[in-house]
This record gives sequence, C-alpha cells and structure tokens, in this order.
Amino acid sequence: MKNTIYICLLLMASFSIGCQRFEEPKVSLQADYTKGEDVIHFYATINDGGGDEIFTKKGYSFSMHNHPSALDRDSESVLLYHPRKQWYFDWNIYISQSNFVKDSSYYYVAWAQTNAGTGYSNIIEVKVDSIGTGISIIKH
Repeated sequence: MKNTIYICLLLMASFSIGCQRFEEPKVSLQADYTKGEDVIHFYATINDGGGDEIFTKKGYSFSMHNHPSALDRDSESVLLYHPRKQWYFDWNIYISQSNFVKDSSYYYVAWAQTNAGTGYSNIIEVKVDSIGTGISIIKH
C-alpha cells in the first residue's frame, strides 16, 4: 500500500512539473518623440515572463540593419540595470547630428532574458531625413 501511495505522489509531482511553462519572455516596445525636441523616449514592457518572474538581463539593441539582436555582432547592445523582478524598463536617445547619420534608418529592439532564453520586442525604426534634423518613428 505504501508503494502505491509513493508511486501516485511521484506521478502527481512529475505531472505538475511538466505543466509549468518554460518559454522566452514576451516583450513590447514603444517610442515617444515630439517634433522639435532633442530626445526619443523608449519604454518596454514585459507582457509575459514565459513561466518565470526573475529576469537575469534586460536591455536594448540597435543597428542600421532591420533585425537588431543582443547576439548579433553588427548590433550595439546596451545592458540596463533594473531590479530582477521589474516588468518594465525605459531609456532615452538624445538626438544630435553626431548621434545619427543623415538619410539613414536605425532599428531598436528591447529584450529580456530569463533562464528559458531571450525574448525580443517588436522593432522600432528611427528614420533620419537627408538634412539630419527630421526624425520619424515607425513601429514594425
């Protein structure tokens, strides 16, 4: 009888462990820019932790090609310090002619990492006009 109880407990424990999710976090990104101002404000929200609530790393990546990544050697990645259980983070990009190349696009993506992997947000394109002063924000 004892063996039957132990086997039932082991089966129940293995089923409950197998039912837990273990996925990358889901992240969304938005940007605010007011024409004539010198800053773009980005803010990211972790919509779903993928079964985990502790984020080992959070940050953003940007590149001049349209698929920036934390792992891509052509992308610049910035690790942001935030509490490990915080579900949002933000940063500012200051606009100056030394920061942006005229007539170019820059692509930004936010990311969050858990033990299950790295989750990426949607991509935000920052388009600079040929004069270098006009900025437009395009959400992909």
